[in-house]
Amino acid sequence: MSLFLRSTVLLGSALCAAALPAQTPPPTNEPLLLENLIVSGSPVARTQADLLSSTSVLAGTALLENQQPSLGETLAALPGVSSTYFGPGASRPILRGLGANRVRVLANSTDTLDASNTSPDHAVSVEPFLVKRIEVVR
Repeated sequence: MSLFLRSTVLLGSALCAAALPAQTPPPTNEPLLLENLIVSGSPVARTQADLLSSTSVLAGTALLENQQPSLGETLAALPGVSSTYFGPGASRPILRGLGANRVRVLANSTDTLDASNTSPDHAVSVEPFLVKRIEVVR
């Protein structure tokens, strides 16, 4: 290694080593002041699933005002919900951009097992004019 290169590397490393202690702040004995943190609670117990999920409910007059020929069209007015459209009566809900098998349609807590999961030209087997309440859990 040449003398010039060796002295340049040595000088550069000495300058870097001298700058390292300048980056650490000097220790202080003053107490650290923190912002106030306010914690509030509710007397109504809620599960973690209730806190994390966003739910919309259509029932009563709200359901009557929004009823359409298919389930997808009925729910399309809700925020975050749109619907597929293959023809009259053949639309399925799309929740936040997810559709087909990613959206589960249940009737009385049981899967409807209809063909609209696999093919968009089939209607959802739930008749929107016969339901009393629709819950959308995102």
